[in-house]
Amino acid sequence: MDLDLDSLRAFLAIVDTGGFSRAARVLRRSQSAVSAQIRRLEEALGAAVFDRTGRLPVLTLDGEALIGTARQMVELNDQVMSRGRRGAVRGMVRLGAMDDYATDVLPGVLRRFAQAFPEVGVELQSGLTVELAQRLGVGLDLVLVMHGAGSHRGRILQRDRAVWAAAPDFALPDGPVPLAVAPRGCLFREWAMAALDRADRPWRIAYLTQSIGAASAAVAAGLAVGVFKAALMPSGLVPLGSAQGFPPLPDIEIALHRSAGHAAPAVTALGDFIEANLVERASAA
Repeated sequence: MDLDLDSLRAFLAIVDTGGFSRAARVLRRSQSAVSAQIRRLEEALGAAVFDRTGRLPVLTLDGEALIGTARQMVELNDQVMSRGRRGAVRGMVRLGAMDDYATDVLPGVLRRFAQAFPEVGVELQSGLTVELAQRLGVGLDLVLVMHGAGSHRGRILQRDRAVWAAAPDFALPDGPVPLAVAPRGCLFREWAMAALDRADRPWRIAYLTQSIGAASAAVAAGLAVGVFKAALMPSGLVPLGSAQGFPPLPDIEIALHRSAGHAAPAVTALGDFIEANLVERASAA
């Protein structure tokens, strides 16, 4: 019996997300379908890849040994298929993304996509989650945004957490906490203010900007405290927590949303490419 690539993808999704239900959401399949794929994989291998006696699946020794080979097989298949599609896929895709992802994450992904699909053009626009979501299907074909954990919106590619951050020599004031925030509609702004209000800690807006670069520069200069994604916290800043009197902030899900209806081949190709690359990036982090 040959190994089935869909079963290998299901296996890797469980490894990367930590559970069958999360993998099912990422793969956009039912949990029972994912379980069936794993059973087929185990039948083909003649060995169990997960110990499912506990609340969460735990890799067996055979499962641990399979990870590297499974990734190679899936990656090789995707490379061959993308080469076969290159000449047939062309067009323009309008992609919206959060400012930090547009700056720090997507350039490398889009470079590799351009190599695989040289006849597809990409127009990248950055902005706040709420603004990008409103433009999906009306000016944007794909949007990469963040939601609070558990929202189950879009296809979840990565998980992260919001963190307070300041310059290493930042002196906490006796009065209101100075904040570097984006305009209304920014989730980090809403979460920061709500968390400080619940903790009965006064705050003030010291720096208002939609640019993540400008916000991080203000925080690095000691003008304010900022909120960032833990995985993308600017270098040179230090996290703040309960020891400094800062309340916890929500966990984050990074999700890709596609415009409703039939998508052009170029849009489908870019959406699939972003999903594959960001899930891989999360598993390697």
